[in-house]
Amino acid sequence: MRNTSSIIKGALLLVVMAMGSATFTAEANAQQGEAVERITLSPSSRTLKANAGDVIDGTMKVANTGTIAFDFTLYARPYSVSSEQYDPNFTDPTPNADVYKWVQFEQTKYHVEPGETIEAGYTLRVPANAAPGGHYGVLFAETEGRGTNTTGIDRQKRVGKVIYATVNGEHETKGLLREFILPFWQTKAPVVSSARIVNAGNVDFRAKVATTATDVFGRTKFRYIGDPIVLPDTTRLVEMKWENAPSFGIFKVRQTAAFLNQKHSNEGYVLIAPVWFPIIIVLLIAFGGVYVLRQWRKNRR
Repeated sequence: MRNTSSIIKGALLLVVMAMGSATFTAEANAQQGEAVERITLSPSSRTLKANAGDVIDGTMKVANTGTIAFDFTLYARPYSVSSEQYDPNFTDPTPNADVYKWVQFEQTKYHVEPGETIEAGYTLRVPANAAPGGHYGVLFAETEGRGTNTTGIDRQKRVGKVIYATVNGEHETKGLLREFILPFWQTKAPVVSSARIVNAGNVDFRAKVATTATDVFGRTKFRYIGDPIVLPDTTRLVEMKWENAPSFGIFKVRQTAAFLNQKHSNEGYVLIAPVWFPIIIVLLIAFGGVYVLRQWRKNRR
């Protein structure tokens, strides 16, 4: 009986091992055979100055960083923003979002193999009557559909290159800092400090913004530096996020913003504490008040 039991146990063990090996092999094969479609584009933007009537050539590199070949198409669209958070708008042809009309591609359709990079050429033909100031557009590279997903929609991916063009001539450059925003009590990461910057001119400019947080001993715990573009006739809310901030502490924060020969700064304190922290403080104050009242009554007796 013991021999029979041992034989059964051994057989079961072999079956389990075989099933595990088969599962591992199937998973490995699935991972090895997984088809990944991935497209990248560089550079992601271009800033240029031109005269009305100029013809400007350019290129952009479209790379296949996935595991399967695909076809992609090039096309141009308007570029503007629709909120202070600068949500991109690629559909509304606002007066200065007209660069898409100036673009001519060497060719619009390409095929790219895995690991291959295509250098696609384009030409910008600035109209002779182009108004001085900022003009904007975006150049897209979009993969062609390869079947459908579970929703029945073609799987397509696109990447874009934003064109920031300034046509020379008489134009107005004007900006102002509306405010710094630094909430004192923040409950969790990311800890956010912000600057609201207004462009009241008709040409874009870059704003150099920075935030530095130090602890009670003066040690730097966080530093953010950025140079966002502010488009004409817009207000941009620049958020500087401390993603890995601790869950508790008090920090001194310094904010700066520099643009158009202007320099602005602000300092304040930020308390990072959970939502229940004020409740604890209120309870401590209440208990302290009760204790003081009891001591006062005791002393009167």
